[in-house]
Amino acid sequence: MVRCIFFSNCYWIFFVSIFCFQLVDAQVLKNPTDLPDSNKITSPILLISKDQILKKSNVGKALLTEYLKRQELLVTEARVIEDKYIAEEQNLTQIRTEIDISDFQKLADDFDSRAEAERARRLTKDKELRTKYENWKRQFFLIGITPILKDLMLELGADIIIYKNQALIYNNQIEITRRVISKLDARYNEKHEIIKEIIKRQ
Repeated sequence: MVRCIFFSNCYWIFFVSIFCFQLVDAQVLKNPTDLPDSNKITSPILLISKDQILKKSNVGKALLTEYLKRQELLVTEARVIEDKYIAEEQNLTQIRTEIDISDFQKLADDFDSRAEAERARRLTKDKELRTKYENWKRQFFLIGITPILKDLMLELGADIIIYKNQALIYNNQIEITRRVISKLDARYNEKHEIIKEIIKRQ
């Protein structure tokens, strides 16, 4: 029986830490929209949201756009190949009553073998692209964000910066995500060079 197999269209291991923060009296926290990235930060510990930096900074958006562009190319390629296999399957269906059953079975087995190999190739290329994107994000933090975080540590007199999801409970006044994004966008206003550098390091 002829089968046609088509194609289907994820870095750090965080150490477990529990930090106890002394909470500021609620009366001090005035407008909720002013809580993050306050200019009056006096804490040895600062927080950032990695996801928000990736989603809202210009460089992070540009990396996502590049990933989606490459993903669309893979999808387009897959559709072309899929159409080819559909046409071949239809042809096999048409000739199955016109040729010897043993000859037809050889053609069907060859079709299945090639379709399965193509499916495996497609999955491999999809996985490779996802791996590249994860590496781009690591490089983004390494060469784009780390220097800014070091500057902010000195500027604010902090001793450590951690991700929000590593904190058990915290005061929103020690989050500096928006400040990081602002400095990123200002430093990499012409983002093409850093994107090239990030992709080159893969």
